[in-house]
Amino acid sequence: MRPRRLLAVVATVLAGVFAAPVPASAIVINDLWSWPVVCTEVEFGDYAMTRLDALEIDVHLRATVRPCAGSDGAQGRWALAAYRPAGGLAWRAQPYATEPTGTPLAVDGPAPYGTWAVCVLNYISPVRDTPNQGLGSRVACIGMGEVDGVEAAVRVSPADTRFTGATLTVLTDFPTPFCSTCV
Repeated sequence: MRPRRLLAVVATVLAGVFAAPVPASAIVINDLWSWPVVCTEVEFGDYAMTRLDALEIDVHLRATVRPCAGSDGAQGRWALAAYRPAGGLAWRAQPYATEPTGTPLAVDGPAPYGTWAVCVLNYISPVRDTPNQGLGSRVACIGMGEVDGVEAAVRVSPADTRFTGATLTVLTDFPTPFCSTCV
């Protein structure tokens, strides 16, 4: 085979490899979050966290997620994220409910290993050169803390410095049924 013909065959094979579709789990955030940021309010109902071991917690959370009064929620999205010390995981974005009462959020069960906080997001900013990772815009969070010297679930400020630089991996097929209304 001539060198030019071999080069043409290699180029054709490589073109086929690079033209292959991207797997569903490798989501590009710009495609996921290509809608406007909408002012979001979260009304927490019942919530609790129980430590199962040093790095695992069981989460029980009931909340309502809705766009702020006067915001156009029809164009926006929200998501739930589980933050760990070295980043976190976010579920695929959900549309806001059309009724004024909002979208009910129900979380029950063990959080992803190492989770220290669970937050509702209203946007994820892409991280350069990593198509399925980004920085979350947190609206409301709960996490492990202390109440009267006892470890318990507490509200965590979205501006808490522990979130600084925490990169989220956006998943479309979360492996456990942690959030019943997020998948």
